[in-house]
Amino acid sequence: MRNNCDTISTFYYLFINLGLASMKFFRNLLNLFIISFVFFLATNSYAGSAPRFEKGHYQFGTELGYGAGINIPNGRDRTDIQFFHIAANFQYDLTGNIGKSWYQGNLYWFNELNVDLLHNPDFGSLIGFSPLMMQYKFVKPGKKWAPTLLAGGGVSLTDWDEKDLAEREIGGDFQFLLHLGAGLEFFRPKGGSFSVNYRFYHISNAGTQRPNIGLNANLFTLGFTF
Repeated sequence: MRNNCDTISTFYYLFINLGLASMKFFRNLLNLFIISFVFFLATNSYAGSAPRFEKGHYQFGTELGYGAGINIPNGRDRTDIQFFHIAANFQYDLTGNIGKSWYQGNLYWFNELNVDLLHNPDFGSLIGFSPLMMQYKFVKPGKKWAPTLLAGGGVSLTDWDEKDLAEREIGGDFQFLLHLGAGLEFFRPKGGSFSVNYRFYHISNAGTQRPNIGLNANLFTLGFTF
C-alpha cells in the first residue's frame, strides 16, 4: 500500500513540475467559468431570460466555419495552416437597446468554447476558451437583420507546436487567442437567428516560450442562436 502511495506521489510531483503549469491554469480558468455559469443559470432560472433585445436576455449559439492562415507578419517559409472551426457560445445582453443614431444597438458579453481541427500541413487540434469577448449588434426596432462587431481574447491548449505542424511560429501547448471580427445577423420571428461572420484570428504564447512569431488566420463562419 505504501509503495502504491509513493508511486502516486511521484507521478503527481512529475505532473506538476514538467512544464504543465499552463494546463493547470487553463483548467482552473475553465472550472471558474463553469462554476460562474452554473451559478448564473441557477440565479436566473426562475425569472428566465428577458425578452429579446432587452437587458438581461441571454441565448446559446454555435458557429461552424473554416480558417486559412495569412502571412502576417510577412516572412519566408511561413506555415500554411488550414483548419475547421467548431464553436459553442453563450451571449448575454448587457445594455438593452441603446443610442438613437447610426450606432444604436445592443452590447453583449460573448463567451465561446471552440475546437479547431487542423488538416494542413498535417492533422492537429486546438481547444480554446474565450470568456473575454464583447459583441455589439447594431439593432434597430423593426429591422430583421443587424451588422455585428466582435472583439476579445481567450486561452487555448493545442498540439500545433509539434514537428511538421506550426513549430516555427509557436512554442508550447498553451496559447493565447485574440479575435476581431464582423458579421451580419438575421433574426427569426419566433426567436433565434443565423449569421454570416468573418474573424481575424490570432494565436500566440505572448512570449512565454520560444518561438513566438504567432499564427494569424482569416476565419469565416456560419452562426446560429437558439
